[in-house]
Amino acid sequence: MNDSKNLVIAVVLSALVLLGWSWAANKFFPTANPPSSEVEGGKQRPVPQQAQPTQAQPTQATPATAKTLRTRSVVLRATPRVRIETPSLKGSINLKG
Repeated sequence: MNDSKNLVIAVVLSALVLLGWSWAANKFFPTANPPSSEVEGGKQRPVPQQAQPTQAQPTQATPATAKTLRTRSVVLRATPRVRIETPSLKGSINLKG
């Protein structure tokens, strides 16, 4: 009698875990946001975002400006850096950021 009682309890608890997992996972572990860019041919390009029907679209007063690309040497000179030179490693670390 005791073994069948334990078996019934185990089956009921297992069913609760199996049926309640999707609810608990959605409530406590929400899914990540969709990626905002994808790599294509070694370069990143933005992925067009689909509008959510429940959210209002923000209005832009000014168009977004594209960032200008700077060469590596210009960036290295423009930021304060700590130079590292060891027998196995050469480079620098940006102090801002």
